[in-house]
Amino acid sequence: MVTNKVYVVSTDTEWSNLVIAGLSHSFKQYSFVINNSVNSLWSLHSDDIVIYDRQTLGNPSIHLVSPMSRNGGWILANATQIDSEGAQALISLGWCGILESDFTFERLHKAVRMVASGQLWFSREDMSHSLRNIVRNQIQGSCSMEVLGLKYELSSKEQKVFMYLVQGFSNKEIAEQLNVSLSTVKTHVSHILSKTGKQSRAQLSSLMIE
Repeated sequence: MVTNKVYVVSTDTEWSNLVIAGLSHSFKQYSFVINNSVNSLWSLHSDDIVIYDRQTLGNPSIHLVSPMSRNGGWILANATQIDSEGAQALISLGWCGILESDFTFERLHKAVRMVASGQLWFSREDMSHSLRNIVRNQIQGSCSMEVLGLKYELSSKEQKVFMYLVQGFSNKEIAEQLNVSLSTVKTHVSHILSKTGKQSRAQLSSLMIE
């Protein structure tokens, strides 16, 4: 029994029919639906798939498309090089795959197969670029500790203890990591709580997002 759907969203009916013709024989567990806009695509089933035609519909941000809020597995077809370079942003919005215009039909079948199995379909270059950016952002995010250190006048040793505290380390574990005595760690923790005005270790994490 067919329960899940593949929505082919494009204003080019001929293109949509070609997509369906290329997929219908292999994905018999899906029914295929042609839409000329995304306006009705809300509260989709988690196994539904949406193939969005970038060429005729334009940048999905224009239509406020955030797949994470609409559910389903969304594939950006006929994408541009700029779209590929923004793979990290697309992933964060919930997109499951991207197909550049030159390779849309060539790779569409594999992309749908991957997304249907719960995986992402982005080029190795796009994924590598995205991961590098994620790592870079995490490193840049660590600079907030320096800001907190200046704001609350934490010493360099107190800043190190602080970072272990917000990661859930116990006093004993921190002492082992920093190769200092347990009493020294307790003193640092007491100073950190006093300087930041927090009553407990659990409250310290909130400082990282304030």
